[in-house]
Amino acid sequence: ALGGSGGIGDVGSGGGGGGAGGVCTHIDGDTLDYIGLPGGGGGGGGCGGEGGRGGQQGGASIPLVLNNASVTFEQHSIIPGPGGRGGEGGQGGKGGLGGESGPGAGPNDLQVPFKACLFWNSHDTGYGGAGGNGGNGGQGGAGAGGAGGNGGPSIGIALVAGSPSPKSEAGIYGQQRGLPGSKGTGGRNDAKGCRGEDGADGIAGGHAFWHSF
Repeated sequence: ALGGSGGIGDVGSGGGGGGAGGVCTHIDGDTLDYIGLPGGGGGGGGCGGEGGRGGQQGGASIPLVLNNASVTFEQHSIIPGPGGRGGEGGQGGKGGLGGESGPGAGPNDLQVPFKACLFWNSHDTGYGGAGGNGGNGGQGGAGAGGAGGNGGPSIGIALVAGSPSPKSEAGIYGQQRGLPGSKGTGGRNDAKGCRGEDGADGIAGGHAFWHSF
């Protein structure tokens, strides 16, 4: 009798091996058993899907940069713009397809060591049943979504090359931190609705009246 085929693997796992063929018994003076041929191996599980790429950080808003200089506010003001919004995280990829199953052994398979059995009073070769095919490997797990990018900073004055801090915050308007980027969604496989984890949302940008670099 033909051996049963192996089951298809679940998501991310290998398929089951095929069942061995049934034993054939011939009775003619003596009893001769012909061993069932082996089943095929199960296919390997598919590779996991790639994770989504993280979003880029939003751009900075810095209206004034002091390079080894100082500033006083009498008739002028500094109004920082909003920092740039962070980029959205990328969606996770689908899992790879599982490997194909191995075929079960049959009477014409020269690698089978149980082939040379003879019927009693006959020159015909006898065999057990052929082995069943292995099951295909399951699809790989879906990839997780990428993290959202952080919002860009909003800074009133950038102090570089030893520039001193202003004596007062008067004249510098409040800063508008950049909004965070949205998280990327997890990848989704077609089979059984398997889905990867969503990424994390980004963080709002920093803000300050001035900052030394």
